[in-house]
Amino acid sequence: MHAVCGYPVKTTWLKAIKAGNYVGWPLLTVKNVTKYYPETVETPKGHLNQTRKNVQSTKPKPFKTANTSQLEGKKVQDIHTQVYEVRETVFTDQTGQFPTQSRSGNKYIMVMVDIDSIGILVEPLKSQKDAELHRAYTSLMTRLNRAGIFPKNHVLDNEISQAMKDYVRDEYKMTVELVPLGCHRQNAAEVAIRNFKAHFLSILAGTADDFPLQLWDKLLPQAEITVNLLRQSNATPNISAYAHINGPFDYNKMPLASDSR
Repeated sequence: MHAVCGYPVKTTWLKAIKAGNYVGWPLLTVKNVTKYYPETVETPKGHLNQTRKNVQSTKPKPFKTANTSQLEGKKVQDIHTQVYEVRETVFTDQTGQFPTQSRSGNKYIMVMVDIDSIGILVEPLKSQKDAELHRAYTSLMTRLNRAGIFPKNHVLDNEISQAMKDYVRDEYKMTVELVPLGCHRQNAAEVAIRNFKAHFLSILAGTADDFPLQLWDKLLPQAEITVNLLRQSNATPNISAYAHINGPFDYNKMPLASDSR
């Protein structure tokens, strides 16, 4: 069952089970997972992150004194804040090229994050040309619209083409916002790509030795289901991101399996 769920980290898996995201799954309880959680090699292959260098340097940094000669007026302790409304907003970005081209010709993945549900939606891409981006974007937006989700704002990477920005404005009547140059962290899709990549790498690491890597895009639907079962909705924190978009997952109607060794 651990392999079916995408080899999640123990703490994340237990948190999702306690939240009721796996109701109806056979033998998947907090007690059983706590006692029989398998220490596999697939989980760290996807979820171990190398610490960046010089993040916690012990070398003292020179103290810089601010130049206050140009300041005018009386010093006060005013704090100016601005509330940024992120509801009804989606973020999108594309991954880098996958090492192996799939049999369907796919090389990339478009990742979309809906802030209200915090759900991650993915769609494979054959290229990063405008026509292919339009196709993938339409597919993802259609899925959101069928779930009754109609975003009003869209945050895009600043490297996106003008044709794609016009497509979002004209076709879906959304306001378009670009992340600042050199500050990709403001795009929630960047974090979603990192989280989905970690989850997907664990799934790939757990496939059978004779699994054809050219079929990697066929694993995306189940990877999307399992990663969203581990996430809690922003708008309704007592349900999963998957349930927010698709309703409760019924394992008896749609049993999942893994292509593990």
